[in-house]
Amino acid sequence: MRNRQHFWRRLPGGNRVSMGLCRRLALYCPEFCSRQLHDPIFVVGFNNGGKSRLVSLLEKELVACTYPDEGNAEFWFRGYFPWAEKRPDFGPIWSDPDKFISKILPMHSDSFMRSRAYLGAYQWLMGTQNIINDSGMLGAISPDMFSSFPNAKFVHVIRDGRVASYLSAKREWCNIMRIPEVYQSRNCPIKFQDVLSKMINYWAWTVNRVQSIKAIAPDKVYEIRYEEWCKDPTQIFHELVSFMGIESKSSTDLSKLNLTNMNQLIHEEFTLQDLTTMSESAGKTLAQLGYI
Repeated sequence: MRNRQHFWRRLPGGNRVSMGLCRRLALYCPEFCSRQLHDPIFVVGFNNGGKSRLVSLLEKELVACTYPDEGNAEFWFRGYFPWAEKRPDFGPIWSDPDKFISKILPMHSDSFMRSRAYLGAYQWLMGTQNIINDSGMLGAISPDMFSSFPNAKFVHVIRDGRVASYLSAKREWCNIMRIPEVYQSRNCPIKFQDVLSKMINYWAWTVNRVQSIKAIAPDKVYEIRYEEWCKDPTQIFHELVSFMGIESKSSTDLSKLNLTNMNQLIHEEFTLQDLTTMSESAGKTLAQLGYI
């Protein structure tokens, strides 16, 4: 199994070539590829939540393959991502997540067949028993995925919503300032405080979407707090590996891993108005998770 992964990774342009081949396999042999998908693990979590760092570690330490792209533009949100480039006739997901999801779900009336085919093709190419796919947007459709991927497990990375939302809002606001007329034409807010309010609402909405799965099937969801992950990475890692049921390449000791909790540094940037906006918009969820 490992030899196959090593072959594709050592091949010049390995990820590009393997993903291109996956596209063709999924297009011409969708049913075959769908049957090749076994025990997928979806890593979900809000942007700027520490998810990418975790996935990089998993890719290095586990006997599993990680799909080399989030897949948002390829199959999960094809035609709607990246939003500023596709420019559909409704706003980005953070502006009105319920509306966004109601628009894209008809694409998946085939029970996510395209997504299954892409991931199954890649898993078959890599020859591994498990495949990991991560995306900051997957939390939005996780309840729908739960019914269409019955053998899947979900790893949910949560960070203080004020930090994750503030960082995401700053980045999105910069995007808005580049093409404000596009966002205004879709009834999106332009002022930073309004964007921040929408963003932390989206954070709370995403958290609740994933936790709705956990309430039904707690054995299918493993929740990681960014703050606990920074404090004791080794313990969290071994619990996660046990949950996934994937073989680790070694007895990993992460005590020397440079994982610094950066929350306090970001907290120092908050103005009183920022704190008020976030508390008024998502105070209930923040309090439930112990962040305020």
